[in-house]
Order: sequence, then C-alpha cells, then structure tokens
Amino acid sequence: MTAAEAVRLALLCGGYSPIPCEGKRPVLKAWEKRIATNADEIRLWSKVYATAENTGVLTRLTPTLDADILN
Repeated sequence: MTAAEAVRLALLCGGYSPIPCEGKRPVLKAWEKRIATNADEIRLWSKVYATAENTGVLTRLTPTLDADILN
C-alpha cells in the first residue's frame, strides 16, 4: 500500500470523498461530477495513476473556506 492510498482510505473512512491529484490537478476525467468512491476504486488508483501522489477531497458535501491572507 502506498502512502497516498493509506491517506485516501483513511479519508474515506472519515466520511470524505478523496480523489487522486498530480500537484493540484485532479487526474480523473469529470472529477467534478463525482459524488463518492469506494475502497476498491482507491486501491485501483495506485496502479492506474501511480504518478498522482497528492490527494484532493470533493467538497460538494464538505463545506470549506479558502482564505489567502497576505498580511
């Protein structure tokens, strides 16, 4: 199991919907239309998207706030 896979599975267990990313870019097509994933799919990502070592979280059901404060 890769470190990214372990993080994604932990996020899934916590009720989040992780997605694989290269840097900040999601590698899945139509990622913004996804609602959920499962453990089998996450394990497959480690093989299919081996270079996608970062993880994002779909925020449709996860409220977030992104504040870029310079001072």
